[in-house]
Amino acid sequence: EMFHSKVVWFLVAATTLAAPTVQGLSTTWVARFRDVGISAGAAATAVTIYGLASLVSRFFWGVLVERFHIRKVLIGQMLAMVLTIVFLLNVRSAPVAIVYGIVQAVAFSGWTSLNPLIYPTYFGRRHIGAIQGILTPFTSIASAAGPLFIAWVFDFTGSYNGAYEVLIVFWVVAAMLMYLARPPRRPT
Repeated sequence: EMFHSKVVWFLVAATTLAAPTVQGLSTTWVARFRDVGISAGAAATAVTIYGLASLVSRFFWGVLVERFHIRKVLIGQMLAMVLTIVFLLNVRSAPVAIVYGIVQAVAFSGWTSLNPLIYPTYFGRRHIGAIQGILTPFTSIASAAGPLFIAWVFDFTGSYNGAYEVLIVFWVVAAMLMYLARPPRRPT
């Protein structure tokens, strides 16, 4: 039943477009900080702050998803990621890098917290193992491709900016697809 619904393909496309950021961004932002002249110590501090803020901010997303439908919360989270990557493109100093770590943690922890809830919320839990087993390879491949794509763009252009700009477009399109992914009506 699920595969006959266009909603599932909107969800697959949205999550697949978001996936390159999962590994790609987290493996490159410290290198980008170093490229713009931020010290290794300040970059490491930003990563540490990111980790701590990520733990705390997951509660925020949990509260939101209890009050609003996951679709609406994910659209907000996806647009927050757009702003976060725009912020990253403008980080030029250690204090701003640390603030970026906090902002990135809040925005991205929404994705890691909410992503596992998408399919059960839309299609129930009864066949979630089969659903996840069929659909997870799309996002896994896209996630693994993220660092390779960003490294390729860096090697070709000497900058991470072009790759980050592509990630911004991916998140905008993912948010639009999530908007189109209205929950299916349950058969009576």
